[in-house]
Amino acid sequence: MSHTTKIWIIAGPTASGKTSLGIEVAKVFNTEIINFDSRQLYQEMNLGVARPSEEELTQIKHHLVGSHSVTEPINSQSFRELALASLNDVVSRTGSAVLVGGTGLYLKALLHGFDTLPKTSTETREQMELKYQSHGLESLLHDIHNIDPLASNHFDVQNTARVKRIWEILHESPKPLSEHFQGNQTPFPYPFEVLYIDVPRDELYNRINQRVDKMIAQGLENEVRDLLSFKDLSPLKTLGYSELFDYFDGHRNLDDTVSLIKQKTRNYAKRQLTWFRNQQEGIWDSSQNLLSFINKTSA
Repeated sequence: MSHTTKIWIIAGPTASGKTSLGIEVAKVFNTEIINFDSRQLYQEMNLGVARPSEEELTQIKHHLVGSHSVTEPINSQSFRELALASLNDVVSRTGSAVLVGGTGLYLKALLHGFDTLPKTSTETREQMELKYQSHGLESLLHDIHNIDPLASNHFDVQNTARVKRIWEILHESPKPLSEHFQGNQTPFPYPFEVLYIDVPRDELYNRINQRVDKMIAQGLENEVRDLLSFKDLSPLKTLGYSELFDYFDGHRNLDDTVSLIKQKTRNYAKRQLTWFRNQQEGIWDSSQNLLSFINKTSA
């Protein structure tokens, strides 16, 4: 196996510049990009998920970007199968590949396979559903955090079905979530290196605010309005879309909606940083320094 037969993984919080760095790294190794952002998979979702632009997509071939409809939701298990198939194809042709994204759970699934979780009772599921209908997803997440502050390291907090499942498990047996997993992991078939883009907190938050403003200016409101008929599907229960659906229903005005999207996106970025720092080891540095490292590696 040559030194170029390696998977380069570009990770980090939203708005940290992963797309740009991923393209530059792919150019260095003359290879292609596989996306591991759970929402960029969907063809109907574009502005609100900061999908790569048409110009960026023409620079380097991307896989699993706009590849599926929101009517056929992808979970972490099906993502792993899709990503491995893409990786095998790209590596067979180029000798390496670049993974780019910010969905920690998808990266964990791809690199380490899956742990199974115990079943829960019908009574617990009914209690969970009643609480969810009465107080919403944030209430379930609050309960989960009170039982196990580190639980969110193990699941996607934007995945409603997964949040419900974790609440049920911890409600029946309030011990750390990691102790509930029943090992059934599959090793990743390639050597890899994880590069995390490190952006100062204030700069990252400014980037997030500016990105949300740009999304609105480019027509996010119209994009989300066109998806009203899909609002109950799990891929649409995500940042930017949920808040605008509420706006359309008259729950708040547009200015407050935009402010809320910014706030929730900043909170999400903070959770991403926590997740990555507690999960997969890698190199943390600025985009510029990471690219310099790549260039030295390839020399």
